[in-house]
Amino acid sequence: MIDKTKLFIFDMDGTLVDTERLYMKSLMKACGARGFKLDLSSSSKMVYGKAWTSVFEDVDGLKPNLFESSKELEKDCAIYFDEYIKNYTPAIASSVSLLKELAQDNPVCIVSGSSRQHIAHFIDKLEIKNEVDFYLGNEDYKIGKPHPECYLKAALKMKVDTKDCVVFEDSTAGVSAAKSSEMFCVAFKNEDNPQDLSHADLVLTCLSQFSSMSTI
Repeated sequence: MIDKTKLFIFDMDGTLVDTERLYMKSLMKACGARGFKLDLSSSSKMVYGKAWTSVFEDVDGLKPNLFESSKELEKDCAIYFDEYIKNYTPAIASSVSLLKELAQDNPVCIVSGSSRQHIAHFIDKLEIKNEVDFYLGNEDYKIGKPHPECYLKAALKMKVDTKDCVVFEDSTAGVSAAKSSEMFCVAFKNEDNPQDLSHADLVLTCLSQFSSMSTI
């Protein structure tokens, strides 16, 4: 598998950095600031692996017109999220190590539902600027995961067949996007991850396990 792969694609939130819970808290604070109390369980279901357009639709379904648009919601959440990450980088060390290892001999990119600004921030903090060939944020595609557009764009950018790509994901929506793109998907499931990842080609509790699986 490793020898035949032409592009390795990493999701960011929940795969390279443990930021999903920070986004959940940011969403709760953004809603609370507008007088709507959102509990942690609801926030988790809305945020995990979802694009901001989907998060907005879910919030609007519970409290119509709380935010005018997904962009306004994302902007409000970013205020709290940026404060959380100002002096804290929640790196998932084993995943970052795998990215660095694969990048020694292979093209590697990051495809995320986060903004390009936040991706650039974490690339800098994780010290992987030289390893990442390119990255796509939510500004680079119209429809978020589970739609495959983001992964199809990554393959197109590298001019490789989707069947020659391996994706590392941690969410139900992300795995669905990868599989709809006809890419091999490795799901990272830690003990705190509530997502159903059973439709992935391979599920690992630590991505460092992947480096020894060259014969998959």
